[in-house]
Amino acid sequence: MNQKPVFQIFKKKKADRIISLKILPFALLGGFLFILASCATINKNKAHLVLNVSSYYGAKTLLPDIDMAPAGYDISGTGPNGDTFNLTSALPPVIASNLEPGDWTITVNCKNTTGTIIAMGVQTTTLFPGQSQSVDITVTPVEGYGSLDITLFWTASETINPFIKAEVVPETGSSIPLTFNIDPQGIAAYTGSNIPTGYYTLVVQLLDNGALTMGAVEVVRVVDGQTTSGTFEFYDINPPRGSIQVNITPVMNDPIAVAMSGQKPEFVVGGTMTVDVSVPPETGNVVYVWYLNGISVAAGTSYTTPTDLIAGVYRIDVTSFTPDGSRAGSTTYTFRVLDLDQDSNWNLVFEDEFNGTSLDTNKWTTCYWWDRDGCTNLGNNELEWYQPDDVLVSGGTVKLRAQRREITAWDGTTYDYTSGMITTGRESSDKTLPAKFLFQYGYAEIRARIPMGKGLWPAFWLLPATHISRPEIDVMEILGDEPNTVHMNFHYLNADESRGDSGKVWTGTDFFTGWHTIAVDWQPDYIIWYVDGIERWRFMDAARVPSEPLYLIANLAVGGDWPGSPDASTPFPSYFEIDYIRVWTREN
Repeated sequence: MNQKPVFQIFKKKKADRIISLKILPFALLGGFLFILASCATINKNKAHLVLNVSSYYGAKTLLPDIDMAPAGYDISGTGPNGDTFNLTSALPPVIASNLEPGDWTITVNCKNTTGTIIAMGVQTTTLFPGQSQSVDITVTPVEGYGSLDITLFWTASETINPFIKAEVVPETGSSIPLTFNIDPQGIAAYTGSNIPTGYYTLVVQLLDNGALTMGAVEVVRVVDGQTTSGTFEFYDINPPRGSIQVNITPVMNDPIAVAMSGQKPEFVVGGTMTVDVSVPPETGNVVYVWYLNGISVAAGTSYTTPTDLIAGVYRIDVTSFTPDGSRAGSTTYTFRVLDLDQDSNWNLVFEDEFNGTSLDTNKWTTCYWWDRDGCTNLGNNELEWYQPDDVLVSGGTVKLRAQRREITAWDGTTYDYTSGMITTGRESSDKTLPAKFLFQYGYAEIRARIPMGKGLWPAFWLLPATHISRPEIDVMEILGDEPNTVHMNFHYLNADESRGDSGKVWTGTDFFTGWHTIAVDWQPDYIIWYVDGIERWRFMDAARVPSEPLYLIANLAVGGDWPGSPDASTPFPSYFEIDYIRVWTREN
């Protein structure tokens, strides 16, 4: 429960003499108590004040870059006959002695650690000689006007006549429309001041020729004299394109924690799903509003998608506000509606959403099958030694970490880097052991964001259960110094056992700045590569398409013949972060 800073003012009954200035710290409820007394003689015919404060601030989803935590208070009082007192940078309780009896006006300015006034409070009281009296002063955030700075990015070639429809909606009152300046390169920006302070629902929609392609919703806070900034990346839009990734850096703590349940990663055209939302019980009553691709569609604790959704990528946002608007929060989920062949049934046969805090060892191992306390790929002259402690699971993703760390392998070779990988292949060199997961024909998809830097080499690929090097389907390979280019490759054996290679390079979006999906559809007579749901290459030589079961690998290599070695600009540690890996197969 939010508590506002409260100053309590007391008047002493009997006279005494304060002979020194003291600051005495005491532990109290996780904070500290400070006492400040003036060095003066107290007259029993006059009065003095004791001021106390306790404070707590909650944070929201999209915030200005200012510290809203109280760090000190400037306290002033004006009384009868021009009598005044001033206390700066005080930590209550504060004693103001020898005050004239009569009417007093007390003003409190609350400051953060940089000295910026973030809250104010004013109260009047009447002091009487020989009596004790208390007064509460409520300190609230400074009212006034702040600014918003919102930027949108999308792939310019995927729109013809883009337009941004946006507004901020207060909990009560009229919405405020936001007018964006649009750059032909796929950038739109809004900068506006004179936004009244408070909390708002920000709704942003990207239209093309008047049709909605994608939208997003965030809760924002506007603070007097400050700028609240946010960036939206609409690199995946409909139709028939992908999803939205919003990158926001919060600068305060304790928003409402909003959780969804019941969501599905995808379903076919004509299907539906019901999603529930909840907040921690101690939050109390809240109001929920649901959005689908930026359009308000429902209110309440659950939402069921309509059955008429066409194939594409969809984003569900849900906001939560306390009835008084003092606290708010939001959460989101992206899913796909699949338009699969009507005469074929698809089954989700493998998935890992990487929820929890550790890797699922029933699905994955952390090295190649020749593992002996670590591994590398000498065939590429790579520089890393893969280690299990560089595979980190948290926050609904798995992070494959590359770091500059010297380590000696089992054969005495010293490596300057360690990194992480996961694979569903066999977990030891014992060829009698099965792989953890294999599939023969299907659709394999990864949603990830890649690191940027010279010598970094993230990849998602398939290898045969026979544990020879071919056939090999490289769903994606990206070089860290070319973060907007994906390499799609297929390595195979010809009928005469000679080696063959085919591939395609696609340059487009920046895979470093947001989440992207990359997939391969491997069928008996073709292989098709997809980037963010759009076909980018197909291999149609059925005689060379592999027919044996394959397993999955995702890894972050460092160095090697192709990417070259890291240089001084390469950041370490770097992370190949994966949201999910999924595989579907057709029944027939």
